[in-house]
Amino acid sequence: MEIIAANLTECVSEEDIRSVFEPFGKVINVIMVMKRLTGISSGVAFLEMPERPAAENAVRDLNFSRLRGRALVVIEVLKQFSPL
Repeated sequence: MEIIAANLTECVSEEDIRSVFEPFGKVINVIMVMKRLTGISSGVAFLEMPERPAAENAVRDLNFSRLRGRALVVIEVLKQFSPL
């Protein structure tokens, strides 16, 4: 299942994303969206978890949870919008 995590601070890394989601199950891919001109995070990450029940639990439990001082927005990505 593909997931989007948004409202991330600029300092959140791929490792941070993995550390938050991996307690729910395996994360096989993370794409951090970066600003083209600055190379700084745009506050959005796409990730893929192969086990749907684990991914659904992650979405349910992590949506509006806090990471580095901000409330995360975590939702399932619709296939037509997926970069993965």
